[in-house]
Amino acid sequence: MFKTIKQTYKIYHVVEKTLAIFSIFDAISYKEQELANMRLKRLIKKFRRVWKEDGGVTAFARVLHFVGNVEGRKVRKQDIRNARKNHGKVLFINGCCVEHPTRYRVFHQMEQLEMAGIACAKVYFEDIELQMEQNYEFFIFYRCECTEDVEAFIKLAKSHGKKVCFDVDDLVTDTIYTDQVPFVQELSTENKKIFDTSVRLMGKTLSLCDMAVTTTAALAKELGRSVPITYINRNTASKEMVECAETAYRQREKDQKRIWLGYFSGSLTHNKDFEIVRPVLVRILKNYPHAGILLVGELDASDELNQFSERVRKLKTTDWRELPELIARADINLAPLEDTLFNRAKSELKWFEAALVRVPTAASSIGAFSEMIKDGETGVLCGNTEKEWYEKLAELIENGAMREKIAQNSYQFVKQHCTTEGTCFAYSRFISSNL
Repeated sequence: MFKTIKQTYKIYHVVEKTLAIFSIFDAISYKEQELANMRLKRLIKKFRRVWKEDGGVTAFARVLHFVGNVEGRKVRKQDIRNARKNHGKVLFINGCCVEHPTRYRVFHQMEQLEMAGIACAKVYFEDIELQMEQNYEFFIFYRCECTEDVEAFIKLAKSHGKKVCFDVDDLVTDTIYTDQVPFVQELSTENKKIFDTSVRLMGKTLSLCDMAVTTTAALAKELGRSVPITYINRNTASKEMVECAETAYRQREKDQKRIWLGYFSGSLTHNKDFEIVRPVLVRILKNYPHAGILLVGELDASDELNQFSERVRKLKTTDWRELPELIARADINLAPLEDTLFNRAKSELKWFEAALVRVPTAASSIGAFSEMIKDGETGVLCGNTEKEWYEKLAELIENGAMREKIAQNSYQFVKQHCTTEGTCFAYSRFISSNL
């Protein structure tokens, strides 16, 4: 036992040194040594935290991912070169390292503007340099914490009369909002402190900006407390997303024996949302022998559902390019959402991702869902009661013509109003008016 522990700690220190080497080598090529040291300390701190809370296996997996992510580092270096040498209208400064939100709020918005003839570039916030300011006229900081470099850059841009915008797709600019989130409430004291610091630093960046771009009316209202101008540019589907969805729709193989209700969670943070429909789904499975449940992503499914194992399929989260194929397997898409201020600010992604593959959605009647879905026409809206969810799902299960009508209506609406191509000119007019 003692020998095993001793060996484990030896490995721990080797990993720590590995992190140091790769962090510094990577950073020296594009930033000064001071930044390298800062990144090194951050990486080691993260490693120790993961080791403590999630165990050695997870910690090692993170290290291997970091070491092996050569392509990601190449992309960052190329972004730096582009931002230095190219001249355009808009520079996106990305403060988020997670692929899914970055894709929607940076890549898709760049696609919107470029479709309208506005040249763009992007750079990660840790790579920003003051000299980049001279090459662009408008700056969008997406989920950026306020570092010394970020603050200096914003002040320089504003001193030259250029506009600076903050973009965010969640209420993560003040701990008043994030303290309501179950995931945050369950964090350890140390991790809660780290998380809260990040939120406050994003709030500071917001306060330094001239305006904000965001995804929903609820978010725009809250951000309006900090900046005088807010603009709603909803999440949109890119050209590639649409193409993937069309392929999935053409190649779908519907189960003729069952009606599948699909829930696509993404992460464990949606457990409380799923609890809204869990007892409803149990009733559905009891009363409709031809009904089945498709669960995709991380989710704590109950024992009550497990008793119907032959009619409950559980699949892991997949790459976004493959997600349309999974959604297309469902006959009804489920989008329950707990009614909180934080959730009312969330976007309608689950609805339009399903609409692109002609799958009708039943969603909680709150926030962006109630803004975008016309009940009975482009989706089904449910109050968060077991009675209403059951009645509306039962109607969808029994009425194939209704499912088809909603599927086609939502598809047509989303193609026109929720794609980069369909929204590019409206967004470009907002940007152009502030240049």
